Amino acid sequence: MPVQFVRNTHYVFSVGKDHLIKYWDADKFELLLTLEGHHAEVWCLSISNCGDFIVSGSHDRSIRCWDRTEEPFFIAEEKEKRLEQMFESDLDNAFENMYAPKEELPEEGAVALAGKKTQETLSATNSIIDALDIAEDELKRIAEHAV
Repeated sequence: MPVQFVRNTHYVFSVGKDHLIKYWDADKFELLLTLEGHHAEVWCLSISNCGDFIVSGSHDRSIRCWDRTEEPFFIAEEKEKRLEQMFESDLDNAFENMYAPKEELPEEGAVALAGKKTQETLSATNSIIDALDIAEDELKRIAEHAV
């Protein structure tokens, strides 16, 4: 997938199979802006010499021209928008999976890959750690009284 720097800057554009054009700050490795408009994988990208516009081509057989505007964008707002989209997609996936057939529980002591890090898994992990600490304290007390 193409990646191109804006001439004489540390900014870079990238395109990919996610149908998006992403604008990055290469010094900070930070995503600044996401451009949406293609309906399929974006395969090519070209930036004008002065960086005023970019042209992208997609598998949906479209060529799009993106012009630079004087309208400011705020990195914090862009991050918040991306987080909201991720949260909404997680909720949608959870709702869709609610009626899916449940997987069988692994046998006791079976090893499995870690699940997705969510608030629920974090609180469950904390509960397990607390329970193990309490069990360890109880075993110590039992050992003291047995002697």
